[in-house]
Amino acid sequence: MLIAQMQSLSILLIIDEFMEHIQITESSLDSSLWSSYSDWKEKIRSLPFEEVDAFREKMIKAIREAEKNRDDVPGNDEITITKNNSVKRVEDLLKSREIEAEELEPANRNYKEVIFNAGNTSEEIFDIEERIKDDIILKELKKRKNDEEEFQQEEVIIDGVKYNYNNSQIPSLYLIGFIGLLIVVGIGFLIYKDNARKRRIY
Repeated sequence: MLIAQMQSLSILLIIDEFMEHIQITESSLDSSLWSSYSDWKEKIRSLPFEEVDAFREKMIKAIREAEKNRDDVPGNDEITITKNNSVKRVEDLLKSREIEAEELEPANRNYKEVIFNAGNTSEEIFDIEERIKDDIILKELKKRKNDEEEFQQEEVIIDGVKYNYNNSQIPSLYLIGFIGLLIVVGIGFLIYKDNARKRRIY
């Protein structure tokens, strides 16, 4: 089992380095190669040992075809490569931050088209990429804040009346209740002592 895992990892690294070397991104490949999996890396990790080599050959073939198609298209130069790499970085950030493209601002949702229409200089491409990445990070922070607020807010129904309170207030509520209990016990003790004194007098 360990040997199979090591071989799968080795093949994964070989394909990844090959794609990086010839500057081909995952978005340039036919995703049907890894259908039912989130990406080709997950498929390699999930395949039985005896099927890994066959899938590696398919990936290498698909990568070479993508390279040929890229080179055959007029104008596919360094700027296009830069745009493809920019798209991949945005996709990686979306995946790592668990944000869907539909959650972004309208101007950023179709990020591939936005990046490819960004202009013909690296500066213009990187400016657009940074704008989209900032949007992703802001959406993640907003989602995290909303999750925290939902956790903190509680609703309690007493005698048919709804009361909303914050979980952060719970310690202070306990303290107030404890102080109230002490006061009640103190008053009861004073009444008891007063009654005892009266009984001694009479």
